Amino acid sequence: MSGDIVFENVTIKYAPHLDDALSSISFTIKGGSKTAVIGRTGSGKSTLALAMLATVLPESGRIMVDNVDLAEVDKQLLRTRLTFLAQDPVLFPGTMRQNLDPVNEHSDDACALVLKRVCERQGWDLTTKVAAGGSNLSQGQRQLVGLARAVLRQSAIIILDEATASIDRETAMQIQQVMHEEMKDSTVITIAHRLEAVRNADYCIVLGKGRILEQGPASEMLNAHREDMVDGSGSENA
Repeated sequence: MSGDIVFENVTIKYAPHLDDALSSISFTIKGGSKTAVIGRTGSGKSTLALAMLATVLPESGRIMVDNVDLAEVDKQLLRTRLTFLAQDPVLFPGTMRQNLDPVNEHSDDACALVLKRVCERQGWDLTTKVAAGGSNLSQGQRQLVGLARAVLRQSAIIILDEATASIDRETAMQIQQVMHEEMKDSTVITIAHRLEAVRNADYCIVLGKGRILEQGPASEMLNAHREDMVDGSGSENA
């Protein structure tokens, strides 16, 4: 799985009487690239993420990953090859090792190495206790654990949905560094309001009310929309 993603005229509705959540969306994300998806709350960013997970299916059009239609792919197989990092990752009561590798697919050495690379400043080890929901960790620390989990899995596709929306600038920059160093071979889609979170992207897609307003090289898009695309709010439900 190389991670190429193609949306072909994708329209998604949540109910017949509602407006399109996504309307005739078309774009191509090349495998191994870093793409930023930005837009105001309600623009359709989270729907785009759910569509890539095949959690919601298009009413019309199709979504292809490596020339395979997501409507026809085995959902469990897809999700073993794709990592989704939400704003508040799901954490379990237990050790840090159990949270990094819930199904025990990796060695202790591999888990320890990733923990050191991603979370070295935190002083954690594999025996560090994690409370239910990560309640003994800050928002930024929970996101670092989720990021370490994504790095450990080495997924072909990684989706970061508002993953740095509620954390301090220093931790956000640390996450950007991890992405640059540890995810260089993965296709990474960063969905965000904050421009710091998408500064290292190759490509940028600007959404508005379920449509693509613009798309192109990230540096051009971010400079053009530095003031009017960031509304300062948190995650969205659309």
